[in-house]
Amino acid sequence: MIKMNSNKFTNITIEGFRGIKEIEIQELGRVNLFLGKNNCGKTSVLDALYILAGIANPQRLVSTNELNDYSTIKEHDLLLNFNQSASVDSDYQIYISDSHCVYTQREITVTPYMVPNPSECKSNSDEELVCVGYRGYVDVKKEKPYQARTSVTLLDNGTVECSLGSNEVNISAIYLDSKVQLDTARLMTIFENKQDREILEILKKVEPKIESITWEDDRLMVNVGLDILIPFNMLGDGIRKLLAIITSMYQCKGGMIMIDDIDGGLHYSILKDLWIAILGVARKLDIQVFATTHNIDSLRALQQALLTDKCKDMQQETVSYSLIHSPNDDLKAYRYDFEKYNFAIEQEIEMR
Repeated sequence: MIKMNSNKFTNITIEGFRGIKEIEIQELGRVNLFLGKNNCGKTSVLDALYILAGIANPQRLVSTNELNDYSTIKEHDLLLNFNQSASVDSDYQIYISDSHCVYTQREITVTPYMVPNPSECKSNSDEELVCVGYRGYVDVKKEKPYQARTSVTLLDNGTVECSLGSNEVNISAIYLDSKVQLDTARLMTIFENKQDREILEILKKVEPKIESITWEDDRLMVNVGLDILIPFNMLGDGIRKLLAIITSMYQCKGGMIMIDDIDGGLHYSILKDLWIAILGVARKLDIQVFATTHNIDSLRALQQALLTDKCKDMQQETVSYSLIHSPNDDLKAYRYDFEKYNFAIEQEIEMR
């Protein structure tokens, strides 16, 4: 069995993935915020990190598209993940890696090709099928390296065929898209583990009227001081999104969470409390957080949260990256540690 000495990403390289020609992201922290214009590649960075965390699960090459509301699976859909509209006749490939300075090297290489004989893929189609060659590799210091080679093939019936590797090398990771729907199964697990009191204390920071939360007739109910309990879904978007994020974090202790458009739909007045909650849970449960935004209110709220007594110890573990396309179309990540980040906010320097 391979024992993972570290399950945190440190130095990331992404090449040939969707709109990303190449990017290097160095010195990642515990909490990492990606900034940038619309369509600059923020979501693709999150997707690449999610794929790398599940290195033994090649199906994530397709499932990440579903996370972004693209659920159609046709023969050429696998090619959508390759940069510059990759052709099967080209030498395009996807490369995603993390080089930890002490413990591990994790990398994925994906190459597209055509299968000339459909019977090789158990297909009844007369047409060639698009496949990708997938190689996942993990080298842990002083341990036997893990390596998996397989192919991912879209079959006629719309399913994906591939072999799965050892789950031991995967990092526990949860991906939340911009809509962030509450997962009731995750919440029920929290109640079963008697952690609901901890969740309640976090929610009360945003909505002090909440006195208790409970399950009743398979529904989450909340006591806000009225004569009757009310369904939690009747509360505002902000409190519901906070609950969805925090319950997800409680399900990936020691792992990672990717949150796309972390402040989408939220009023600026609760963003500071949102960040205080995220920073606190990330510290407590040893979680590495990756999130995207282009909202200046969220940047200021994170700054304010890091200046509070509760979160001062997270200043050196929180990093922001501004993603900007260079003239040759490479994607550059400009790193802001807390000192630079705080100065930029105070001087109203454009970071986004």
